[in-house]
Order: sequence, then C-alpha cells, then structure tokens
Amino acid sequence: QHWQGKSDTFSMDDGVPVELWVAPLVGCSVQDVLDLCKSQGLEIAEGQIELPSGKTEARLTLPKHLANEVCEKLDGLIYCDKLLFAMPSDEAFAKFAIQRRMRQGVKTLRGPLKGLRSFHNFIPETKKGDPMAMRQLQHFAAGS
Repeated sequence: QHWQGKSDTFSMDDGVPVELWVAPLVGCSVQDVLDLCKSQGLEIAEGQIELPSGKTEARLTLPKHLANEVCEKLDGLIYCDKLLFAMPSDEAFAKFAIQRRMRQGVKTLRGPLKGLRSFHNFIPETKKGDPMAMRQLQHFAAGS
C-alpha cells in the first residue's frame, strides 16, 4: 500500500510506528484532535497524540496501517476554516528545511531594507556599481 501525497509516496509496509505531522490546529487541545479524528471515522488513542506547547501542530505516532488512513482523511480537510495538512513528520521537516533555505536565498536577493543594491546580473549591458543597475527591491514573494 502507498499513500500518494502531494509530492512523495509514503510506504505502508508493517514495522516501526510512523510519526505524522498535522497542522494547522490553532487553539486545539488533545481532546479537539481526538474529536476531529473520530468525526472522520479514525480511532486514535490520547497517548498517540502530542501537541507541542505554543505550536499549531500535532504529532501523531501511529501504526503504519492507521497512518495511511489518517493521511488520506485529514490531508486537505477544512477544519476551523483552515486547510489541514497531514503527512509523515520526516517529509514535513524536510519541506521546512527547504523553505528555510529558500527564504534565506530570497532575503539575500532582496538586499538591504534601505538603500540601493546592484542588480547588474539581471540587467543587460550593465556592470556592478553602474547607476542604471542600482535598484531598491520593494517586494519579493513566492507563490505556492
């Protein structure tokens, strides 16, 4: 069996329990997560749920056969007006690491908050320090 996520395949062979990451769960308690799972026909025990203090995520430690079902039922579900994401924790943390590296690259590209930066690499026939290449980047964002 495999759970086909948005980007990866999650193997479901028997063995070690799987830790899942589920978010955003703003202002939720363990009981709220239990109720959410029960509403989707999932039987999860309280001891299988961890809600790190000050975070809007839950970590569920489940047998692999149940992890597959949880991902299928919770990923993409609208809960408290928010789109839920459910995936294996190792996949989530890898995506977070990529996001941090991307943000650092964008921050470097943006340059200082005040003053001008040379964009000579992006403007044909200009050299570093050329007044025509000096710009201030007002806004830089990436879509999903």
